[in-house]
Amino acid sequence: MSKPISSAQIRTVHVAARKAGLDDDAYREVLVARYGARTCKDLDRRQAHDLIRHLFGGPAPKGVSRQTPRDPAPADTDAPPPRLPKGVTRLATAKQRRFIDDLWPQIFPDERRYLVWLERRYGSARIATSADAWRVIEGLKAMLARKQA
Repeated sequence: MSKPISSAQIRTVHVAARKAGLDDDAYREVLVARYGARTCKDLDRRQAHDLIRHLFGGPAPKGVSRQTPRDPAPADTDAPPPRLPKGVTRLATAKQRRFIDDLWPQIFPDERRYLVWLERRYGSARIATSADAWRVIEGLKAMLARKQA
């Protein structure tokens, strides 16, 4: 029989679930679907290792079980965000937010006009998810290209 999950793995699983944007229901769905478990404490070490890799999309960063979660790995601003499981969202990264903050002043004369454009185009002046940020970046890049042409 395999060894039971370690306390470090339990912490890492919870950090990974938060970083993946899973709420408690979605997290439990993953556990049931992949392992038939109701809680991560029902997993053995090998299953916990597999779950951590699944949630992080690869190996866990060093020391992650000892710290609070940071921004997800910076997404390439030119690539669409990766497909995520149903009910899972990823927050906009710091890199995406910086890119938007550098880009919009090249197009709009003031922040008010930029916010009006966001509201009209995307239905909200708030950029929350990585997918939202990617759509805004693509829209701003297209406007900048037209402006420079």
